[in-house]
Amino acid sequence: MALLGPGFQRAPTENERRMQVMSGMSPNYMGDPSNLHNHSAVSLPEHENTCFWITDLPPDVRVSEITASIRNCGRIFALHINRQEAHIRGAACKLVFFGMREAQRFARDYMDRQTLYVRGWRARIRYNRIKVAEQAGLPDHFSRCLRITGPYHLIDFRFLDNYLSARLTYELDVVYWNPRQKAVIIHFSSHRGQASLAYKALTMDSIFIDNGVQVEYSGDPCAPLPVSEHLSLPGVGSA
Repeated sequence: MALLGPGFQRAPTENERRMQVMSGMSPNYMGDPSNLHNHSAVSLPEHENTCFWITDLPPDVRVSEITASIRNCGRIFALHINRQEAHIRGAACKLVFFGMREAQRFARDYMDRQTLYVRGWRARIRYNRIKVAEQAGLPDHFSRCLRITGPYHLIDFRFLDNYLSARLTYELDVVYWNPRQKAVIIHFSSHRGQASLAYKALTMDSIFIDNGVQVEYSGDPCAPLPVSEHLSLPGVGSA
């Protein structure tokens, strides 16, 4: 769906460029300037910004490699890899946390000392010029991770992947399977537009409701809270 936004398939118009500047966006931004979620909170103090821009990542870096390098900071609200200039200086990544304090922990532990390493590459971190305020009003248990329990034939990851792929666009981090509890834990790269939509789809479809499937948000391993019941799913592993 994001690829349908203005700017992805063509150069921005003059009106769109003016909108980008007014919204705090770079004139080179290729997203949808009419989407309020993409606007910068221009007046937001830098220390309250929850959004970071990470560069100098391996050109073929995976979401799972980035998240595995971040610990004890907070829940990731959105993570998007940009490979547009990967041939020049590696890939880049936009990283947004749910809360201001979570972002401040990341800034203290990783940005201030530039100590984020991914596959031997020392990443460069700075606050994103498109500022994002904390996600006020969202419950504390919301995350990018879902725990799904129910009958074997419905919690099979391949079935779930096919089901969700027909309804939304997403990028996976890691998938875990606990056969004793008939549970699958899926880590998406983002809550926004991914885990949140998957949660709605799975909790509103009679296929799952009538078969007693339960869906709940699970802990984010990038947050200080421990995550248990993680057993690697054979044949799937990291996305």
